[in-house]
Amino acid sequence: MDDSGILNLYFARSEQAIQETDAKYAAYFSMQREQPLSDSQISYINENVQDIQESQASGGCTIELKSALAEGTRAYITLGLSVPEDVDLTNLKDGEMLRFGDLDAIPEGSELPAWASYQIMDDGDGKNHTVNVVMEIQPGRFLSEEEVTFGSGSTWKIVLQDILVDSWDEEYRQELLRTKYAGVTDFMFTEEEAARMHSQETLVSGKWEFEVELIADTNYLEFLTEPLLTKALVTRKNLAHYFDTKDAVEDITITSIQLRTLGATVTFEKPKDLEGGDFPGYHNTWIDMGDMYNSLTKLVNGDENFFVVLKDGTRIDFWQGEGAIGTAYLKADSPIILAEVDYLQLSDGTKLYTPGA
Repeated sequence: MDDSGILNLYFARSEQAIQETDAKYAAYFSMQREQPLSDSQISYINENVQDIQESQASGGCTIELKSALAEGTRAYITLGLSVPEDVDLTNLKDGEMLRFGDLDAIPEGSELPAWASYQIMDDGDGKNHTVNVVMEIQPGRFLSEEEVTFGSGSTWKIVLQDILVDSWDEEYRQELLRTKYAGVTDFMFTEEEAARMHSQETLVSGKWEFEVELIADTNYLEFLTEPLLTKALVTRKNLAHYFDTKDAVEDITITSIQLRTLGATVTFEKPKDLEGGDFPGYHNTWIDMGDMYNSLTKLVNGDENFFVVLKDGTRIDFWQGEGAIGTAYLKADSPIILAEVDYLQLSDGTKLYTPGA
């Protein structure tokens, strides 16, 4: 879960009806790539999707756990959401979004939830009171520093509570900035102003709990046989815990790159604290120096993303959701057929070809 503890729920309706492949994640990944998946990607999804079809009702709303797709370090779960027929889930105004009051994914034997996000999609049935919720789970590293991954037969508890409509009034915010706070650099909105800008309504009050035994694809490609010196974006901090990324591209030593079907796990030696300087303390590392750092990381002809190229020339991009201490978990924009990988390119332009190629 992100630092705020609140996971936004984005509402998306496709122009065309989404067929059965939506339940098998082809529509979800196509939206991420902004282009259709290949035949081999769709075949992989259809062969590895885990059909579940277990439902629960609460507060007049039914949630069905439809299916799952998992590998060693990442899983996707599709849930079907059905509210009373007189509630139109498609009729949201500008600035409004649906979200859950709480959504957690908790591994068996732990009380700590994993990182999770979710996205609402059209379920293709033509009804305005039903949608699909595609949930992404990344177990990663827990507060105890214990490494948790998905393995075949791992059991997870999925807990959802309350369905809300969040509203954001940007027009009112801009009006305040133009009038009451014009020219003021040090101010804070009043409680009344903040409440008007950001309000929420409980659409359904209820709680839904599922236990799912995930069957994971544990195959991966290891790209390194020895440590590799490369470059990455390193965030540092000072004694007051202010953070800085200016001129922060540094040499780091990567010890492992495991490429999986839904992402990559990159392990590296943690950079040491510096002596002197305004920001000497090590905070975290960004292996994928994505678009948000363009102004800082123009290293390779302006293209500083971590990505994979398949043998047919198809490029699959990755996204690193949070700074890494010593292990970075990167999300692929669509499934990777490991047998079709040609090479992997790091953010500094280093190309690593498939082992044994």
